Amino acid sequence: MKSICRSPKSGNGFFFQSPEFNPKYLIKIQDLHCGEVELKNLELFEATGAQPGNLLVEAWQNEEALGIVLKNIQEHPPTQQHGHKLYHQLAKVHATKADSYGLDYHNTIGALPQKNLRTDNWAHFWVHQRLEPWYKKHATKFDLSLPKVTELLSNHTPEPSLIHGDLWNGNVLFDGQWWFIDPACYFGDPEVDLAMAQLFGGFPTTFLHAFEQRYHKHSDFLKRQQVYQLFFLLVHLELFGHSYLSPCQEIGREIENW
Repeated sequence: MKSICRSPKSGNGFFFQSPEFNPKYLIKIQDLHCGEVELKNLELFEATGAQPGNLLVEAWQNEEALGIVLKNIQEHPPTQQHGHKLYHQLAKVHATKADSYGLDYHNTIGALPQKNLRTDNWAHFWVHQRLEPWYKKHATKFDLSLPKVTELLSNHTPEPSLIHGDLWNGNVLFDGQWWFIDPACYFGDPEVDLAMAQLFGGFPTTFLHAFEQRYHKHSDFLKRQQVYQLFFLLVHLELFGHSYLSPCQEIGREIENW
């Protein structure tokens, strides 16, 4: 079996393709726990009907690993026109609602564990299950007022919506249709997906503009974008190191001055 990809798109595992295997498909091999979690994520995401078809083909496992067979997306660059379609597909994901924030199981973001304990308090969820675990590991490097974040989000009660949870441009593929991969999904605030999409860019501006128009009118939108982006920056700081410290420090200073 020949490895054809070891990129950020592969998340916790590796993509393989066998000479005997149909090139229309990829096999993603992961340890058993991570594979089971990703399989749940993919099944939850595909149940929304937001994909143009099934990305997940089948799965198999042994005592040590789980293999997921995925459609092999042959990418080509989208145009600005295609950004509107991406917006509507993501809106279909966000239209899937729940009674509380979180998820019925914990999952991962990249290679890091992600807790999803159910709660009806969005501020508590974001501060204690997203920011605090990673800020604690780097608290000697910059100041962050978690009480101010809690105060900000206490005035914001979004309807719990299914979100991708790791919406950088490498997790959205285009072959004439849009496909979402590697979701770190849970029920939360759809503005979280916008925050990640804006953080690293690479999306059609038509997609970002449509997304912004929907949510920018909400009170304290720009402050929440910073608070949400800080989580992703902390994750990158943990995964990739010092180059992500400066933007964390900058957001920490801005929060201190609120």
